[in-house]
Amino acid sequence: LDVVPVPVVLYRRCWHMCCLNTAGLKVCGVVGGESVPGGEVPVDADGAATGLLCENAMDHFLGPLKAAGDAAAHRAHLRRGAAVFLRHGCTSVLTNDGLLVGGIQAPWDRYHELASADDLPIRVFLTVDWKELDRDDCVVKPLAGDRLSIFRAKLWTDGALGASTAAMEEPYSDDPSGANRGILQIEPAEIRRAVGLAQRAGLGIEAHTIGDRSARELLDAFEDMGVERSHRYTLTHCQILKPELMSRMAQKGIVAAVQPQFAASDAAIAPSRLGLGSERLRSSYAWRTLRETGVRLAGGSDAPVETPDPIQGMCCAMANDIHEAENMSFAAALDMYTLGGAYAAFRERDLGALQPGFCADFVVTSMVGKRSDLDDVAKLRQAQVGEVWIAGARCYSAGDVSEGTPKTAPEGPGKRGITSVRRGPCPCCGPRTVPSP
Repeated sequence: LDVVPVPVVLYRRCWHMCCLNTAGLKVCGVVGGESVPGGEVPVDADGAATGLLCENAMDHFLGPLKAAGDAAAHRAHLRRGAAVFLRHGCTSVLTNDGLLVGGIQAPWDRYHELASADDLPIRVFLTVDWKELDRDDCVVKPLAGDRLSIFRAKLWTDGALGASTAAMEEPYSDDPSGANRGILQIEPAEIRRAVGLAQRAGLGIEAHTIGDRSARELLDAFEDMGVERSHRYTLTHCQILKPELMSRMAQKGIVAAVQPQFAASDAAIAPSRLGLGSERLRSSYAWRTLRETGVRLAGGSDAPVETPDPIQGMCCAMANDIHEAENMSFAAALDMYTLGGAYAAFRERDLGALQPGFCADFVVTSMVGKRSDLDDVAKLRQAQVGEVWIAGARCYSAGDVSEGTPKTAPEGPGKRGITSVRRGPCPCCGPRTVPSP
């Protein structure tokens, strides 16, 4: 990266780690050895910064490299993103745009402006960063609109599997030191404070959790804070869960927002990270078991980490690349991406199904054949979006030529640690040295 004389920052595809060149380190003031709560600044054998920043260290240091932008640019960015989802066959999205993800300042204001101008192509259920609720000038309030709704706050609790930063109860199986259990981005006491702020604001909680340690900390906090089934708090990702955590989620009515595509992306690294043949691996990416335990599933994509294609998500749920025993039926996969999502958004009474009294939100695909063909994953993968209808109006036709043309994600593994660079393995994915506290 130092071939380039200006600051360069490259994010890992999971967005939980980045790599800076020397010019970037200088501008951001990174020298190595810095202690950042909920983050890491790996160093080399001499104690100098390697260029890697993990988790909260990115938010802490990268400010000088982030352009502020303006309201018009942010509206255009959100509008284009919504158009991409529309063309992939999405009628609604539950999203957490903001400064951390997307660099959007005051996303609720930008979305309000788009909705007021009747310029939102799809329904948006916006999740706001919980830290916004801690500001004296906070204006975020619950909103239940036709195209725009706000009903929950977002917590980032741990990292990602490929970056080896997801918070685990036991160390990573492939960690040379035998000590790395990942990173908790937020301390238990702070989780409870965040939940309290959301409760006072009349909002629910959606929390990022990939490792079993972060899931346990969240469930402990929810129970301490009196969270009830009717609140429908959501744990997003839920990749590594012990059976007892699944049972606790079911008992508390916690919704699992899962991304079946992760099993395909992580199949090459999950056995080494989690332990080949281990019980930890067996209870990971276990969407079917989670559902059969009684947890309500809402299917998603985690775009831009994965392609925002619900049909591909359904296919990955029906053909789990890590556990064949976890393969789901077409009906169960469809439920995740329709009524499951509607349930997570408190809209199961008028969204997510084609029946009298419901909004006419639906997608027309190219698939023609017998009902049994829907259980054929190979055939389903070939289905193309023909039309998208929202509230009884056709909002997209495959013949349309407009902004938001879908971008096809690269084939094969790579999201969590299989990509390589010209001169060797990806520096983000190998062992790293963190200065002792």
